[in-house]
Amino acid sequence: MSVAPQPLQPPPPRLLTLDAMRGVAALLVVLYHLRDKGVFWAQSGYLAVDFFFLLSGFVIARTYDHRQINALAFAKLRLIRLYPLFFAGLMLGVAQRAWELTPKFAEGVGLTFSQFLISLQFNLLLLPSPATQPLFPLNGPAWSLFFELLANLAYGFFFVRWRLATLRYLLVIAAVFLTLCVAQSATINGGSAWPSAHIGLARVMFSFLAGIILARTIAAPARHTWWSLVPVTLLITVLLIPPPSGQALLIYELGVVMVVAPAIVWLGARFNPPLILNKISAHLGHISYAIYAIHHPLIFIGGYCALEAGLPNRHWIPVFLIALIWASWGLARHWDPATQSWLKTWMLPISPSKTSPSKTKLPFERQVSIKHPPKTQSKR
Repeated sequence: MSVAPQPLQPPPPRLLTLDAMRGVAALLVVLYHLRDKGVFWAQSGYLAVDFFFLLSGFVIARTYDHRQINALAFAKLRLIRLYPLFFAGLMLGVAQRAWELTPKFAEGVGLTFSQFLISLQFNLLLLPSPATQPLFPLNGPAWSLFFELLANLAYGFFFVRWRLATLRYLLVIAAVFLTLCVAQSATINGGSAWPSAHIGLARVMFSFLAGIILARTIAAPARHTWWSLVPVTLLITVLLIPPPSGQALLIYELGVVMVVAPAIVWLGARFNPPLILNKISAHLGHISYAIYAIHHPLIFIGGYCALEAGLPNRHWIPVFLIALIWASWGLARHWDPATQSWLKTWMLPISPSKTSPSKTKLPFERQVSIKHPPKTQSKR
């Protein structure tokens, strides 16, 4: 006899301070990538990637740890969550690279036509390109989405079932691996190209695992208080200050990733913003992924148009940032949910349950089969 799947637990309450920090970090990544245009405000902005990995592990574990999930269906759900905005950024990158193939640009500035076609085929599948040194030459920041998807797969197939003690042992191994990678390369700022792909793997391993462990150890609900501004301010400060040089750089980067970033997430999970800041915090979280996914090719397109029009940086960059936020809001509000809905219909068809016509089978629930139910079982 088969019984209906167990109902899912209600989702945990939103942690709006983490939403606000996600949006702030995405904007600081944009400022970091504007350094080629003469903007040097967020010189440690590359460390926001490790913060995103940490936050991803925290949110995934907090949402799914207490659910009975099917690993394959969970993997599909994560791909559906990541792909629409990844695709939007990729198409903007395709426009950028196609533009670079025109006679307006000197030969050798962009990709060759064969590199472009090979990279397009692999990057469309969210896979790194074998034709270039950059893993995702059509949209550079997408390398971190690839590693995040790998971490999500590891969670769905392994981490969700592993005990906290096991994950702590694995975290120590990841910390040693990350330290060795940083010591060998002299910086943690790697992962976007094949020669530094091992650094990207080390970064996601440590931070994603640390996020899961944090989620399993923070039990108290967050309270609304102005103290929520403390972790947000700390995050902004860490990403704005210039990193040191020489041997101190290794200590600084590892200190931020292994100590400061987990402390910031811990504080952000304990304090929710006051009610007056709830809406802006939610909006920052809502547009954060879209900002990250599309900003890189738009910097090139906006910078080239400004150069052709003779606009100085102080004029076009503020307009660009406003336009980026507006475009990200539109994508997050319209494109992302509509595309996710279509992908769910295609990849996760929901069929009526045989045991109850009024109930449907949820894709990430395990089905329970009982061959010999106890006689005392009550009928429903």
